Amino acid sequence: MNLNQWRQRDIVTTLFIGGSGRSGSTILGRMLGQVSGFTFVGELDLLWQQGLVENRLCGCGVPFRTCDFWSEVGERAFAGWESLPLDEVRELAGAVSRHRYLPFTVAPKVWPDYARRLDRHSELLGRVFDGIREAAKCDVVVDSSKFPVWAYLLRHIRNVDLRLLHLVRDSRAVAYSWAKTVVEPGVPHTQAFMRQLHPARSAMHWMAFNAMCHPLKALGVPTLFLQYEAFAQDPFRAMQQVMRHAGVEPCAEDLTFLADGTAALSQDHSIAGNPMRFQTGTVAVRPDTDWKTSMSSQDQRVVTALTLPLLVRYGYPTRTRAGGSAS
Repeated sequence: MNLNQWRQRDIVTTLFIGGSGRSGSTILGRMLGQVSGFTFVGELDLLWQQGLVENRLCGCGVPFRTCDFWSEVGERAFAGWESLPLDEVRELAGAVSRHRYLPFTVAPKVWPDYARRLDRHSELLGRVFDGIREAAKCDVVVDSSKFPVWAYLLRHIRNVDLRLLHLVRDSRAVAYSWAKTVVEPGVPHTQAFMRQLHPARSAMHWMAFNAMCHPLKALGVPTLFLQYEAFAQDPFRAMQQVMRHAGVEPCAEDLTFLADGTAALSQDHSIAGNPMRFQTGTVAVRPDTDWKTSMSSQDQRVVTALTLPLLVRYGYPTRTRAGGSAS
C-alpha cells in the first residue's frame, strides 16, 4: 500500500507496546522507527505532562516545545499547541486514564459522565495521531507507553487502528532494572533520576500490567506476544514478526540497519522512555542476564514467588538457587 492510498483511508495504524516498564520497549520501538513508514514517538501517554507542561527533552535532544517535529504535529492537530486547551486536557486525562476506571473504558455507557469525558479525550487524541501521521508522513505510529489503561483508551479513537504488541521480560530482570540508580537525561537544567522500585513492588507492577494486557485480545485488539529475550536473541526475526503484525510485509531493505548483535540507530522524536533513547549510532542488542549473578537470591525468590502464575504461563524458569542465580 502506498502513502497516497493510506492517506485516503484516514486511519492511523498504531502499534502499542504494552506490558511492564523496563522490558525493552525503548530499544524495540527505536528499531521499529528505523523502518520506512514507521515512526516511533516514545511514551505518548506522557505527552501532556512531560512534553507540554514540563517541556522535557525530545529524543532529538531539544526541549519538546522547540522541537520542529512536535511543533509541526501541534500545528497540524490544533493550529499550534498554544491553541490546545491544556488545562482541560490534563483534567480529562486524570478523569479517564486511571487504572481504577479501567472497567468503564470497556463499558463507558454505564457511567454517562465518564463516557462524555472519554469522547472528548478521544477526540483530542485523535487529532494528535492525525498530526503525527501527517508530520511524519508515516503508515504506522509506534507508541511505547506500556500503561495498560492507555491501550484501552486508544480503542475508542475513531481514526486509530490499534495493534497490541505485548512485550514481556523475565520479572527478575525487570525487578533488577527497577532497583538500579539511573540518571534521567531528559530533564533539562538539573540532574534527575529515573524512578526506582523495591523488587516486591516492581513484581506487583509486572503482574498487574501484564495481566491487564490479556483482555485486550478478547476485546478485539489484534495482539502479538513477544518475549524480550527472544527479541534480543534474534532481532531480525522478531522485527519481521512485529512488522507483519502491524500490517506491513517486510523486505530485505527494511532491516539493513541490523547487523550481528547490533543496530544502527538514527535520531528520533520520542517522548520519555529509557535514557538510551538519546543514543545514536551502533547500539548492542543482546539478552541482559546480569540479574542472574548480581541480584540477591532473596530478591530473586521474592520476585519469583510474587510473579509465579505469569512466569509459568510465559514459560520462564521458576526455580532459584543460592548465589544469586536462577536455574
